[in-house]
Amino acid sequence: MTGALDPHAAPWAPPAGVTRLNGEPIPEDVHFPIGPPQEIGEVTLAESRIKRDGPGMSGTVRLGIAVALLLIVPAIFGYVAYVTGAASPNIPLVVGLGLLGAIGPVLWLLLGRDPGATTLFYVGKLGVAKIKPDAHGGIKNQKVFEFANAANLYTSETRQDYNGVYAGTRYTYDWKDPAEKTVFRLKGSYYNAKGKPKPKSPYWFAQAAEMEWTGLLLETMQAELEQEGRVVFKVNKNDSVAVRPGVLELTFKGTTTELPMDEIGTVQIGIGGGTFSIKSNDAKWFSGKGKFSFAYGHMANARAFLIVLEHLCGLSFE
Repeated sequence: MTGALDPHAAPWAPPAGVTRLNGEPIPEDVHFPIGPPQEIGEVTLAESRIKRDGPGMSGTVRLGIAVALLLIVPAIFGYVAYVTGAASPNIPLVVGLGLLGAIGPVLWLLLGRDPGATTLFYVGKLGVAKIKPDAHGGIKNQKVFEFANAANLYTSETRQDYNGVYAGTRYTYDWKDPAEKTVFRLKGSYYNAKGKPKPKSPYWFAQAAEMEWTGLLLETMQAELEQEGRVVFKVNKNDSVAVRPGVLELTFKGTTTELPMDEIGTVQIGIGGGTFSIKSNDAKWFSGKGKFSFAYGHMANARAFLIVLEHLCGLSFE
């Protein structure tokens, strides 16, 4: 999805109260050459890695510097060999070594990331935006997602282990429309066996987007609760879990089971790639009766479910 952006607008200055995606203060030396689109509403979080004194270089400038390096560095090596008295037959070899020494910086200039093209991230109360500026202050590419264009969010965060060794964590955030078609997706991976990723990880953009989505969704759910007396969360294609004050309604395979809080034995939640597991007091280890479980990633708006569950049933999983 795209929104109307003005590439000639003045650089954006974060208002008071706006933080980085992970909640830390925005560094004073970062620059936002292009501001957020109006479609995403009031901005609450933003991220930029473009320094105020470090604009990007155009392709022409990069090529010019690369050619200069290829000419100047070998010449310097040859000149040094000459003035230091190196034998004439060795000078071509020295020049060749200088050429090899210049190849690394040249490749970085031609293939490395342009600092001026670093992605800008904006999270607003009505949506999110990813904008990649070009070296001239224009827009290289952009993605704008308005929350109003989706009905549900499905999230998963899976820790990967190979032979008992941590190999990273993968995450996926899928916003889908009422027909269950994905309208916006954020996915990636990070490596941190002890916790969350570094502040610069795009993971924080996905999580921040989920938090704002959930806040907006809870307003709708409050109206649903007042009108219907319950809040329903979709699970898989045909199942659901509804929350009423003090009661869970679990509908699986066409059968609905009501579980008041005083009849629930245990509720366990493996956040991310784990599962919800609910057992009634009369559940037996050798029987499936009174036992309900489903993957966290198969429940729509799972974070909102946790909040509603705590608010209406007093169950907290922090």
